[in-house]
Amino acid sequence: MRFPVCGASARLIRNSIGGVAHLVTIDREGDISALLARPEFFPLRIDPQRRAVVFVQMSRETLRRSSFLDHRAILAGPDTSLVDLDALFQHLSSRPAERPTHFILHGAFCGSTLLARHFEELPHCLTLKEPQLLAQVAALGNAGPTTPSSDRTLDDWLDAALMLLSRSDASDAAVLIKAPDQVNWLGNRLLSREGAAKIIFLAAPLRVFLLSTLKSRERRGWLRSRGRGLRSQLAQLPFEGEVVTEELTDGQLGAALWLLNSFLCSNLLGRPDGDRVLAMSSEDLIGRPRDMLHGAAEFLGLTGDEEVCRALARFSPITYYSKEPGAGAHFDAETRGAALAEIEKRFGREVEAAIAWGTRMGAEWLRRSPFPLE
Repeated sequence: MRFPVCGASARLIRNSIGGVAHLVTIDREGDISALLARPEFFPLRIDPQRRAVVFVQMSRETLRRSSFLDHRAILAGPDTSLVDLDALFQHLSSRPAERPTHFILHGAFCGSTLLARHFEELPHCLTLKEPQLLAQVAALGNAGPTTPSSDRTLDDWLDAALMLLSRSDASDAAVLIKAPDQVNWLGNRLLSREGAAKIIFLAAPLRVFLLSTLKSRERRGWLRSRGRGLRSQLAQLPFEGEVVTEELTDGQLGAALWLLNSFLCSNLLGRPDGDRVLAMSSEDLIGRPRDMLHGAAEFLGLTGDEEVCRALARFSPITYYSKEPGAGAHFDAETRGAALAEIEKRFGREVEAAIAWGTRMGAEWLRRSPFPLE
């Protein structure tokens, strides 16, 4: 079924889970203004074929329950809108960002969703977890002339994405975006283009990262796919010798990716405005959640709000949350330690070999790493 991208019209479509949704295609200034004035219409993704941005209606509670804001967001409700890209860019060019936008940048399997869950418990803070729109903008950086709107620069796309994602209720003091590791390279760009932005860079110690990554076939597959897509970025690292990703073991590739995350974070910390970056260990977050959340909230300037301070005072650490329907994860320190010890029994030798390789290959770099090996 085809849908026009011109004119304000409504059609009935059937979404991916079999429900019926109302699709409204918008290209008029008044229609766009009305839609953007309602923060419950969330910008879900770019639709290259229709040269449009797809909006889906999501309640605040749905945002809170979402682990990742991807195609599953269609579960939020029946109303979906397509907004013509050219009309949207024209409308956004005269609009300032509505809220300070801060970011949680992270490597994989490092408890960043747990930190986002903690921030959700604080008032006046809208937390968005892995918006696909921002990941698509990152992908556009390498897409060249095949982008949906080839006359737009990456900066244009980033400005538009941040503008759309920063829309929130008037009572919100800040929007906090948990960004996937694919967009970590945007850290410098985010700081340069968002004058009030701050970044929390979350990572796990090398041993924990390796144990978490090597424990399953699915995660090893993710590791391999990430390695293939990061050849040029890995070339930035001051390795003590040539690194060919295709020749690395799973453990060695995991160590290389961990070093890359550490390298990216260190570059941000070394900027003249590096005080706008906070490096945080996931194991500290799990072991001392109250202290770490308070420090993160203070870093973002949220502790000047009396309601936020009261919420921090009565904060009860989250020890269980579900990232997928029917699944869950325990993140209290005792359960976490027991789980890691069990994985260590199975993959300890592989982990030790990977740490030894990473220590040798990154001997010069590790002295400046903001994250520990153990």
